[in-house]
Amino acid sequence: WLKRFGFADTVKICQANNRIPTLVIRTNTLKVSRSDLKGILEKENISVKEGLFTEEALQVKGLPNVTKFPAYLEGLFQIQDEASILVSHLLDPSPGEFIIDICSAPGGKTTHLAQLMANKGSILAMDSDKSRLLMVKDNCQRLGIDIAKTRQNNGAILAEKYLKAADKVLIDVPCTGIGVIRRKPDLRWQTYDSKRFEQLTELQGKILDTASNYLKIGGRLVYSTCSTEPEENEGIVSKFLEEHPDFEL
Repeated sequence: WLKRFGFADTVKICQANNRIPTLVIRTNTLKVSRSDLKGILEKENISVKEGLFTEEALQVKGLPNVTKFPAYLEGLFQIQDEASILVSHLLDPSPGEFIIDICSAPGGKTTHLAQLMANKGSILAMDSDKSRLLMVKDNCQRLGIDIAKTRQNNGAILAEKYLKAADKVLIDVPCTGIGVIRRKPDLRWQTYDSKRFEQLTELQGKILDTASNYLKIGGRLVYSTCSTEPEENEGIVSKFLEEHPDFEL
């Protein structure tokens, strides 16, 4: 960071990463409007403000244990950071489409995609971790979503059954997570030497390359990470575009 941003900006980034993050929830508009959810929460003496960037988001303070909170159990909302909410809007899903969500667990983006599709169409939620796919299923059930199916599959390994089958593809690849240090403070003590970082970016490139094979001609693919590092973002995408001239940004 010192080499990339200079001392002053590096200090600002570190200070931002040390601030306590705001808790954001995503309104499940399949069941309730944002204004109605805001009213429900305020009756429980929870401080609520509208999100900054998306029409579903609410910033909340004083939310009790969600596993026992009625509005959560009824599927009226999902805890999801607003940056994560924006990703599904970038994919811009429509009702009736077939969408593949790769590295999908625990299902925040999967369920949001279904919400934007008005629970009409089909979503295939892939993840390499079978136990985490159970979280996708649980979230879908709680939120009243029935268009998503799960499949255990390593994102870097091609599932030939779905070649050129998807209208749109979403990839949220494994990454360093540097962009979410505020929410995962343990990342401060995680180190990446050059070899480990190279292995990670190689995996990210493989997943993107594999995922591109699922897309129909004229479809849309969104590649996302929780990192701010260009090697994991612009670097991966630039290399992919060089190797796949049939895709454009």
